[in-house]
Amino acid sequence: MISLPPSTVSTVNSSGSAYKICETCGKLLQSKILPQLKPADPKIYSISNKINGIKIDWYNVNGADSYRVYRRGAGEGYWTYIATVTTNSYIDTTAKNNAYWRYTVRAGNEAGYGGYDNNGKYIKYVSAPHISKLENLKI
Repeated sequence: MISLPPSTVSTVNSSGSAYKICETCGKLLQSKILPQLKPADPKIYSISNKINGIKIDWYNVNGADSYRVYRRGAGEGYWTYIATVTTNSYIDTTAKNNAYWRYTVRAGNEAGYGGYDNNGKYIKYVSAPHISKLENLKI
């Protein structure tokens, strides 16, 4: 009789295992590693203009090792990859001023990257004003 660890279920944090044992003789007929699950879709909870770009914040996702950030401009039908980060926020410093931008995020682990919110969250980026000239005025 073979002594095997109990079967385990795959999660977003680890792979699982399954065994098939002959009910008559108790021999191992088949063993299988079940792949780790991909993480859930991240949810963006804040998007805001900052002095150096657009800041996107999202909730941590259980089992995620990294996050991919995507954006698309107004009227664009496709997402453009812009960064991979290991934190739950990102500042897009390349967004053009006075334009509408939409963002979405995908969480990843060893199993790959999960889904994303196809609608994303959008904002109009208004950059901080630049001072071009300083002078003292005589009153």
